[in-house]
Amino acid sequence: MIDNEIIDISIGANLNNRYPVTLPYTTFNHTADLGVEIYGPDLQQLFINAGRTLFDLICGAAAIDEKAALQVTAEGSGYEDLMVSWLRELLYLHQVKGYLLSAFIIHNVDESHLSATVKGEQFDARRHELLREIKAVTYHQLKIEQGEEGWTARIVFDI
Repeated sequence: MIDNEIIDISIGANLNNRYPVTLPYTTFNHTADLGVEIYGPDLQQLFINAGRTLFDLICGAAAIDEKAALQVTAEGSGYEDLMVSWLRELLYLHQVKGYLLSAFIIHNVDESHLSATVKGEQFDARRHELLREIKAVTYHQLKIEQGEEGWTARIVFDI
């Protein structure tokens, strides 16, 4: 389970400071797949954190410049279906178009439609390291719930 991660950040010449970073998700064990629980205080932030989680799993804390802005829309028949459509669109941009994404701006989200602007850059093997290949977003054990402290999504990725 990942709750916190320490990341080295270089500041100036040879000066390293360590900052704890709280990630908006935890992982859970699942045979041959990777399961995550993603958190957000509201629905919009839940979908933003889902995008962040996807690319954190793909490339970790790589420095991804916001060189390109792309419009993304997704449709679904409920929050769960919409989440799968959203993540599949982002995965398509990575797998087919070669993008790594770092910023996710949700313009509109309701139970059946999402529109967003995503920002990132093309994968550059000299600067980026891919940690794992995520083949697909699945419906297996998919669940989105609203609780007293916000929203939670449970998603399983095929790796």
